[in-house]
Amino acid sequence: MKNPPSIKEDNDFRILLSSVTNYEIGINKNYQIIIANNLFRNEFDVVIGSYCYQAWKKQDKPCENCLVKKTFQNDQVHHNEETVIMKDGQMAQMLMISTPVHDINGDIIYVLETATDITEKHNIANQIHLNGNINRTLLKRLTELRNLRKNIEPFLNIHGMQL
Repeated sequence: MKNPPSIKEDNDFRILLSSVTNYEIGINKNYQIIIANNLFRNEFDVVIGSYCYQAWKKQDKPCENCLVKKTFQNDQVHHNEETVIMKDGQMAQMLMISTPVHDINGDIIYVLETATDITEKHNIANQIHLNGNINRTLLKRLTELRNLRKNIEPFLNIHGMQL
């Protein structure tokens, strides 16, 4: 059996949680936020006791594919990409990771959810995909023009014309 964390360890954890550059929240079995770092509090404008699904997605019920629920059910780390809504109404793409946090008896006391903003990466990937589609369309049109030219050139040569 482990020893319970000391007051110093608990304080060190809170300092660490406040200083990380990811969004960090602790969520209980009722989907309520019981701890949150400053970045999360500032960007999502929520208070302790708010529901995670309201904070992340402005929903009235838990997410359909809830990572927190899965973590409470099987005591495993889960991850997924999710679209969330910031306090200014902007949508952001996040890499979400849910990790169980245990008490000294090994029971899950809450789930630590970590979110990394990957919106820029996601937008770049979409742009690359869009550019690829444009390039494929251009290549197809150039091929069609070459084929058209091949078909027209004999006709033009007969009439003494050139392209």
